[in-house]
Amino acid sequence: MKRIVVVVAMFALVASACGAATEELTEQLIEQSGGENADVDVDLGSGRVSVETEDGSFTVGGGEIPDGFPVPFPDGGTVQSVFTSDGAAAVSLAYPRDRFDELVAYYEDWVAGQGGEWSTSSFANDDGSGGQMRGHSWWQGADINM
Repeated sequence: MKRIVVVVAMFALVASACGAATEELTEQLIEQSGGENADVDVDLGSGRVSVETEDGSFTVGGGEIPDGFPVPFPDGGTVQSVFTSDGAAAVSLAYPRDRFDELVAYYEDWVAGQGGEWSTSSFANDDGSGGQMRGHSWWQGADINM
């Protein structure tokens, strides 16, 4: 599935640059590189690329939050990507920059009410125009390198 992620990123860029005629070709190329059981959907209008394999699925450029996802999301976010595999799921949302501190506080409160051991990671990168891209993650279970 990792190989598919790289291929999807490459072809998504090509597809967005070339127009609707490349949509079907891009889907076919990604499916071929992912093996016989890959089902790919490229939507140039929305910029969404979805891949389903026997190992799981992912959508980049949007997607639907899986039913029963155990984490609440405050209103006002835009789904950026959804990854599902073997009953596990990860969802990435984007919010306006000015809500960052509010959202971190929201999830700090939510995590505190869940119990158990939680790990956390944050980052901040200058975007080159005087702003910053910031992120914060919480997870339980196996330690991951963030």
